[in-house]
Amino acid sequence: MSFKLEDLPYQRQAISAVVRLFDGQQRNYFDLQLTGDCYPNRLDLSRQEIIANIEKIAAENGISRGEASLCIDPDYCIEMETGTGKTLVYLRTIYELCREYGFTKFIILVPSVPIREGVLDTIESFRTQLERLYNIPLHAFEYDSKKLTKVKRFIEGTDLQVMVMTTHSFSADDNIINRADRDDSPDGMSYWEALGKVRPIVIMDEPQEGMDTENLRPRLDALDSVARIRYSATHKTVRNLLYRLTPFEAYNQRLVKKIEVLSVAEINDEATLKIELVEIQTGTGAPKAKLKAWRQMATGFKYAETKWLKDGDSLEDATNNISYRDFKISHIRAKGLRGGDAMVKFHNGVELTPRTTTGDIKGIFRQQL
Repeated sequence: MSFKLEDLPYQRQAISAVVRLFDGQQRNYFDLQLTGDCYPNRLDLSRQEIIANIEKIAAENGISRGEASLCIDPDYCIEMETGTGKTLVYLRTIYELCREYGFTKFIILVPSVPIREGVLDTIESFRTQLERLYNIPLHAFEYDSKKLTKVKRFIEGTDLQVMVMTTHSFSADDNIINRADRDDSPDGMSYWEALGKVRPIVIMDEPQEGMDTENLRPRLDALDSVARIRYSATHKTVRNLLYRLTPFEAYNQRLVKKIEVLSVAEINDEATLKIELVEIQTGTGAPKAKLKAWRQMATGFKYAETKWLKDGDSLEDATNNISYRDFKISHIRAKGLRGGDAMVKFHNGVELTPRTTTGDIKGIFRQQL
């Protein structure tokens, strides 16, 4: 079976956001920067120039400064709903960064072996089409501690190099890649230290799956990466958000499949968007509503009541659950609560009445599969 490479507008927007992050960067020329047998990525831009680029890109993509969570760390987030082709997006981003700026050293970091196999399969499925499109040959390989010659080629090569590896490959001191003074060690360093000399761009696939732990974070910092590009539908940590394709947008564009109402009602897990209107409070001020939703607590997720909420309140904030990101209250109507006319309306168009849940509303979808 062969797959046809498409140039979809939302994917192009996500690719462009990362490429434009480096606006003003001079192209890498290896004959000018030879350091021993190491050919590194080179970044000429200052942090101030990069931050200015981030502000411009985020604003054009409808992301406020607060939502972008600007910081000096070289972490940049792309938020894309599951099933919208983010693997292919970051593969094309790699090619475009190579073509535009001459960056050639990339590490794709994944949290598990199944995801690694999926990435490798995607590379092979689209390799011919991508090489024809960009006219750039790609040397991509799976990290294997028994085949360190491939890592050495990664460090010393000048062609486009992509290494796919799991977090378990380098998470412990006794991992082969972390051991120094081996017979084949580059200049007596560990291979991980040598990788830091080439300043790779790290693609983090699902970084919320254990890539920000106290153990892994210092190891990733040691790579001195030009950038860490973080791709996920549900970022737990947001830093320098460049582009966002929300679940609501993905559903409206028919990029993901609708979940049947019966499944939403029966599964009742924290990844659903089930919400109930419990009560509306009236008084001298504006009406307030109490909802029931999946809340993240110290002991895990629990389907429980929220505090009293008013117009403008965010259900994501009230529940500490990212699945409700698109649910911000736009209007609360208290008239005729027992008669069924009472309503809570959200900015995304969803309306909630006392005898319904979101599982009864046309257009419900899940953020996570």
